Amino acid sequence: LGPRAGEAMTLHSIGTLHLRTGKLDEALTHFQQALTIKRALGDCAGEAATLHQIGSLHMSMGKMDEALMHFQQALTIIRHVHNRAEEATTLHQIGSLALSMGKMDEALAHFQQALPITHEVGDRLGEAVTYFNMGRVYEKLGDLDRAIEYVERCVAIDQEINHPDLASDRRTLERLKAKRTGNAPTPAQGTDREDPPGAWKVRPPSARLAAGCHPESRPVNSS
Repeated sequence: LGPRAGEAMTLHSIGTLHLRTGKLDEALTHFQQALTIKRALGDCAGEAATLHQIGSLHMSMGKMDEALMHFQQALTIIRHVHNRAEEATTLHQIGSLALSMGKMDEALAHFQQALPITHEVGDRLGEAVTYFNMGRVYEKLGDLDRAIEYVERCVAIDQEINHPDLASDRRTLERLKAKRTGNAPTPAQGTDREDPPGAWKVRPPSARLAAGCHPESRPVNSS
């Protein structure tokens, strides 16, 4: 690991720390500095990781078009270096972005692309999160049977991996079943029946994306 590569990883790590603590301007500055170095070094995997974090940052700032641009750039590179796990993470992030913008069909399309990859790479947590969000999309689209089917799959994985969201996901499942039978409780004043707290799950980036990728992550030789 050369000094410039080490500098880029350090800048990325500092940016990630600022992102987690809500210091978005400082985070963006460090990510942009890291991105410049990674591009100069030809570190495709590291570049994708930083683009993904910049996308997450813009999403936090409500700059959805900027977020989408960076996620799509990251996805192109991730597919080039054949990293299936991070491809699933980025597809899910794009789906979450579309979901937050009310683009349900687009969100569903990206979740459907991410789902088989999470299964392929054995990412049970990512699979559960994707099932849950797909269930909520189907609820928004008025298909309660499918909504229940996908949240049931999420709950099954929660049980399998002893996930801390198990209790809340079971409550979501029971609410959906009650809604299907017409027995859903009336929401309290000032709340939205369709989007109660915790309605959507946010999938955290992989450890590699958060760290800026490992130093051995190198671009694919296309020659």
